Amino acid sequence: MKLRTLVLALAIAGVGVGLAAIVISEQNFGSCPLATVGTPPCDHTFPGTTIWIGQTASEISIVALALLVSSVAVALYGSLVKHH
Repeated sequence: MKLRTLVLALAIAGVGVGLAAIVISEQNFGSCPLATVGTPPCDHTFPGTTIWIGQTASEISIVALALLVSSVAVALYGSLVKHH
């Protein structure tokens, strides 16, 4: 596999995962109804689970950042190898 192909694959994966993190984080705001007096507080988890939406979105964002940083690192490596 060419380095350019690898760089593009990592960048595309990073952007895709980043978009997924944004979509998941939007679920955090729409998952709770407006608070009314006497209702229990909303815990911001995925419906029917104990998985926290905000924590999941931030962890996926970290994966997206790692993919994008890896893409830049591979691109820099490729440019250094070409010049030597």
